[in-house]
Amino acid sequence: MNLSSIIQQTENAVSCEIEDQTVLLNIEAGKYHGFNEVASRIWQIIEAPMKISQICDQLMQEFDISEAQCKSEVLGFLKQLNDAGLITIND
Repeated sequence: MNLSSIIQQTENAVSCEIEDQTVLLNIEAGKYHGFNEVASRIWQIIEAPMKISQICDQLMQEFDISEAQCKSEVLGFLKQLNDAGLITIND
């Protein structure tokens, strides 16, 4: 996975928003995940296929975060989503 990888939500998850947070159920694994405001925004953005670099560009416009920190944290979060089977990656 790198900044040019295209990421999208898998179809095996159901989510709902509660205030500024997202609660997600991985249907196949039967596990719940809770996302903070920024993670919730990433989840919204990847409803449609999106390059990781574009995700970072969008987040930097919406939140006060440096490019280096954004890339590092987005890649880390997407790795967690991938490990949980919640996203698809096209390199």
